[in-house]
Amino acid sequence: MSKSKKTFPEYRQNTNLFYPIIIGALLILILFGYLTLRYQNSTKKNEISSSSNSIVDNDFNINNEKDIVEGVNLHPEFVISEGDTLASIFAEASINNNDSAAMVDAFSKKINPRKLSIGTSIVINFIKNSSGDLVLEGAVITISNNKEIKITRNVSGKFSALEVQVPLVKKVEYRKGIIKNSFNAAAIELSVPTNAIFGMVRAFSYDVDFQRDIKNGDKLEVLMDKFYTSNGKISHNGDVLYSSLTLKGKKISIYLYKDLMGDVAYYNDKGESIKKEFLRTPINAARISSKFGMRSHPVLGYTRMHKGVDFAAPVGTPILAAGGGVVEVARRNGQYGKYVRIKHNASYSTAYAHISRFANGIKSGSKVKQGQVIAYVGMTGVTNGPHLHYEVIEKGRHINPLKFKSASSSGKLSGKDLELFKKTKKLIDKKLS
Repeated sequence: MSKSKKTFPEYRQNTNLFYPIIIGALLILILFGYLTLRYQNSTKKNEISSSSNSIVDNDFNINNEKDIVEGVNLHPEFVISEGDTLASIFAEASINNNDSAAMVDAFSKKINPRKLSIGTSIVINFIKNSSGDLVLEGAVITISNNKEIKITRNVSGKFSALEVQVPLVKKVEYRKGIIKNSFNAAAIELSVPTNAIFGMVRAFSYDVDFQRDIKNGDKLEVLMDKFYTSNGKISHNGDVLYSSLTLKGKKISIYLYKDLMGDVAYYNDKGESIKKEFLRTPINAARISSKFGMRSHPVLGYTRMHKGVDFAAPVGTPILAAGGGVVEVARRNGQYGKYVRIKHNASYSTAYAHISRFANGIKSGSKVKQGQVIAYVGMTGVTNGPHLHYEVIEKGRHINPLKFKSASSSGKLSGKDLELFKKTKKLIDKKLS
């Protein structure tokens, strides 16, 4: 009997089943190949173990090509993230519990592990023994740009920690610019750090009133030390070796010098200390609301002598001692309201009125240092607004605080110190040219 031929519809139905089966088989083969490849890669990462049961992951950062031995990173680097601890980092590196506890204990003798901050770098060090196994050698924890804690294992297998100072590269950098808005803004534009700006303000404040003397177009120069790591990263800023302000064409320069007694201070170009017996103003960021001399009193309405200078400022603004001395008076004083008077020497006293409150420890007989906060701006006594009334008294006579120029508090360098200062100044001037 002859075989009957398939009809067209029956043939088409079988063909429709054939193609999905082939496509499905191909997809299964592709998936199987992908899973096999991943399994092999995962196995390769974990097949190398140390004699102390430590596992080195080959995906960590590589510090140097020499760190790689037969595909294994001998010095993997970890970075502390939020929630990490030193112990958790060691666990992540698959260091066994005994070694981990011993390393944490060694580190704790130098620094509290809880004080490690986010971003701290930890490099784990391994070596290969004669059998080709990886052995944990220790770790290096970077505490700062110039300090590391190195943990090492000795011949007996015990761990110890050593604090190591990392050498930095010191560079002397010179910057100059034009003051457009304020001294602070100009200094920031020259990349002068905040702490250095404050130091410069303190140094110049004996000769410069920063609220009134500085104008747009004045010039600023800075020469300072900066410290860098070996890879060129800025570590920290050093001292301001030199700075100058050119105000209305007049240049005021300061040079840093360490004298033979070890004291560090700023001097002018003649070797005279820039530190004066009195501050130019006893308050920061205030405007003059009334000057020294005859005036019509804003509250009482009649003309009388104004024996000081008024600085308008918000209530609570700190008031500084213009110079060192002994507090003679710290109490209410009639129309002055709360009042402080400081005797500085046989010739000079200064007074501060309309205070809101005295600073802690300020009372009659208290000793104060120049720049110390003695009180806070207020509006006690007879006044029409918050301000500081400031007086300078010379041998019992009131003088104009704005025209008063105090002498240098430590005089001029002499002898060997002056000779060394001139050499220091010459080196600095050479870097400015």
